[in-house]
Amino acid sequence: MGSALCINSHNKVTKTWPEHTRVTTYAVIIENPKPSARAVSTTVYLKGGMSDGRLVRISLPTSHDIRPLSLAAGQVLLISTTIRPPYNFVADPTFDYATYLRRHGISGQAFCPAHSWQLLPESEADTLRSTLPLFTRLRLVALSLRDRLIDQYVDHVAGSGRSVITALTLGDTSEIDRPTRDAYSQTGASHVLSLSGLHLSILFGVAKLLVLDRCSRRTTRTASHLLAIAGLWAFALLAGLPVSLVRSTTMYSILCLADMSQRPNASFNSLATAAFFILLCAPMALFDVSFQLSFLSVAAILLILPLLTPEPGTWLTRLLTSFVTLPVVAQIVVAPLVAYYFQTVPLYFLMANLVAIPASTAILVLAIPFFIIPADPVQDCIGHTMGWTAEAMNAAMGAIASWPYAYLTFRPSTAGVVMAYATIVAATLWLVRRRRANAYLFIGCTTLAVCTELVMHSPLIIK
Repeated sequence: MGSALCINSHNKVTKTWPEHTRVTTYAVIIENPKPSARAVSTTVYLKGGMSDGRLVRISLPTSHDIRPLSLAAGQVLLISTTIRPPYNFVADPTFDYATYLRRHGISGQAFCPAHSWQLLPESEADTLRSTLPLFTRLRLVALSLRDRLIDQYVDHVAGSGRSVITALTLGDTSEIDRPTRDAYSQTGASHVLSLSGLHLSILFGVAKLLVLDRCSRRTTRTASHLLAIAGLWAFALLAGLPVSLVRSTTMYSILCLADMSQRPNASFNSLATAAFFILLCAPMALFDVSFQLSFLSVAAILLILPLLTPEPGTWLTRLLTSFVTLPVVAQIVVAPLVAYYFQTVPLYFLMANLVAIPASTAILVLAIPFFIIPADPVQDCIGHTMGWTAEAMNAAMGAIASWPYAYLTFRPSTAGVVMAYATIVAATLWLVRRRRANAYLFIGCTTLAVCTELVMHSPLIIK
């Protein structure tokens, strides 16, 4: 079934475009355009003709035309240009950009000079937008709402921390500059910038504390849990439905249903259900790095964390132990894949997460009254606090990234990644059953992993 879904998904985005022939069609912008030094790029949904329903990545140059800089999601263009299948850039041979586009459902690329496109009037654009699929229209509405919320940040939050606040609370990472991204990546705190289970657990915890736990009657309990599920999915849609957030939203929805029916929640079953749901809707997500890292880290936390958290003791002891061991477990388990995809292995991730997690929690909690209370003095006060917290977190990540031996630049081989995970499995077996045979298995896998990398001659540079 999985193979059939993957083949069907691949066939949908594999299209032979006519060579040296202009394609004239309507194009609905379905994401916020991203400006670069010489052009503005965005993804469009084609309407009309043989290409109806296709997603295409277009680039609009800005050297002699400033019109692309004012484009926004939801606007409709009439384009007449040559469309090519996805192709790779010669400037970056290490990144398979064509495969990346196909896995995200994009079947073509196009370059649109100033004379090859025009913006449709809103009266005609409304008619075209009404013919879009329901899910696409919902995403456009969510993007419009997110832009209005970002405008509130622009009005009330000053300083360089606003881009991080927008990423933490609304899922928009487009304004984060390269030095900030590098600092979070090199310290092992980049997961803070991508909405995932960490952020959703904070919001769900606030909802549970203020509403869900206070509903004792069956009718109010059912209604509050259903509203919580609707709110979780509305937030996921507002953030653009990233894989990590869809995974956590599905798991928390199952948790709400189990709590509503007063049944125990099986975490591994919830994780498997989330994976099945995502792969059923988007089979090619299996090959996406965010899918792999998200599900791998959560599976490791569910399996390994209980082995490291002491059962006896106070709730505070268990909380502090989990607070320290959780980032350690997650970072160690995803380290081979992170090194394979991003060639970076952070060494001070524990110190970075001890700063980033409390700071991001404070920002996310403060965002709730910021949007609920639309009074300028209140928003100015909260916005100033959020901005100061984000700037302090950015400064801390930059300082940690500048420490000696902060990270390894390491590109393991495929065989090395396989052996690294064999070592992690052996270590887990030894934690579950502390037998001499499991200890020997762990030592053997570790030795083979090191020898594999020595044989493959992978470069190792300590910075």
